[in-house]
Amino acid sequence: MTTMKKTFKVLAVLSAFFLVACGGNTNPGNKGDKSDNEITLDSKEKCEYVAQQIAMNLFESAVLDTDYMYDASEDLYYIPVQWGGDSAETAIGEAPAYLITGAECDQSASYNSEDDYYFAYYSYDEVLIDIYSYDDSKYGIVVEYDIYLDEENGGGSTDDPTTGGEDDNPSSGTATYTSASVISITKAIATSVFGEAVFGETYDYDDTYDLYYIAATLTDVASASAAMTAAISYIPSDCTCDTKATYDSDDDYYYAYYSKDDVFIDVYAMDDEEGYYIEFDIYLDEEDDTTGGSTTGGSTTGGTTTGGTGTGTTTSDGYTIATLSFSGMSTEENGSIAFTSSKVGSISFAVAQGKGSNPPLVYTYGDALRLYASNTLTVTADSGVTIEKIVINCTSIGENKVQDATNFTVTGGTYTATSTTGTVVSITGSTVVFKQSATSGNVRVSSIDVYYK
Repeated sequence: MTTMKKTFKVLAVLSAFFLVACGGNTNPGNKGDKSDNEITLDSKEKCEYVAQQIAMNLFESAVLDTDYMYDASEDLYYIPVQWGGDSAETAIGEAPAYLITGAECDQSASYNSEDDYYFAYYSYDEVLIDIYSYDDSKYGIVVEYDIYLDEENGGGSTDDPTTGGEDDNPSSGTATYTSASVISITKAIATSVFGEAVFGETYDYDDTYDLYYIAATLTDVASASAAMTAAISYIPSDCTCDTKATYDSDDDYYYAYYSKDDVFIDVYAMDDEEGYYIEFDIYLDEEDDTTGGSTTGGSTTGGTTTGGTGTGTTTSDGYTIATLSFSGMSTEENGSIAFTSSKVGSISFAVAQGKGSNPPLVYTYGDALRLYASNTLTVTADSGVTIEKIVINCTSIGENKVQDATNFTVTGGTYTATSTTGTVVSITGSTVVFKQSATSGNVRVSSIDVYYK
């Protein structure tokens, strides 16, 4: 990610210029002034001040828990950065450029051959700054700044920085790496939408999905389509459109997908009670990343599922009940998995797309199998087994574009239905087929009970 390093260099120059032009008082908390590289703060405030200045040089902002972090167990501030580039050796040479003005080198860049990482030590008055760089199997080249007080037997990240594991922050073992490229695009969009980029106000971070997001309600547009057009206008012009604005008629929202280098930007627009809601989800392009983010969009699909959650119980009159439940089947965060077939006891279940435009999917949201227009569900008994009754249980009734159980047409038996439950009796053979007959929307099936002997 060489573009990330180029961005860093530009920001470092701008930050240095700002210090000279404005006397150096860039501390967001305005806790003290810096004059001739001296800051009038107590020792712990000075430690955080140094962390803030490094974060400002890297990201043009210094927001705790976003641009820089605090590790209470080690009593230090740290800044992990997904650096990019080709080598940790190059990164350790570049990293000191973003230190606070006046920082002195106590140990120049060195290599730890035993644990395969580079390190360098700096200090600023009584504050120590350790820099590490290494090649992480998931995040690529990573640089970390550890900032702590020079106290006897205290502070600092003196351990091997790679012991946290490939997915963990080396200081605390819990934090998520900061990606400068993601943050840069997020701030650019937030500034376009709101006129400013303030973490927690105009943009935020979702640690469940590991993405940054921006949400707004537009009141000066007349439709969700117009809201989508407005949303796209806020995306930086150097981003590439991967999927043009598209309308999802089943769930009644618009979506579009953009990207720039290693960053994905998903855009959503939909009707809202107060106007028209738009959302941007910004995240890294990683092999196992999940798209969508914090809305109910549907751009994530998993693999085909041939199993299912099934149970078999016996009634007092001798019938066995084969129950296929879709609850918990999809574990994709804010997404869905394809479902084709399953078997419980002597009963087989299979679904097919039919002549419709959407395949059946099991969604995490709603914990149900969604059967779209013309999708079919086929229930088949093994040879020698007689089906007495089938009960299909539906959920999420009342949501926009969600159809109810009355929208099935059934072959192979007599079908009656309420909004939430459909029942088939007088079954003539070993197979019963349900067809979703609505022209739009979907029927959401939470479970199916088959009574047989």
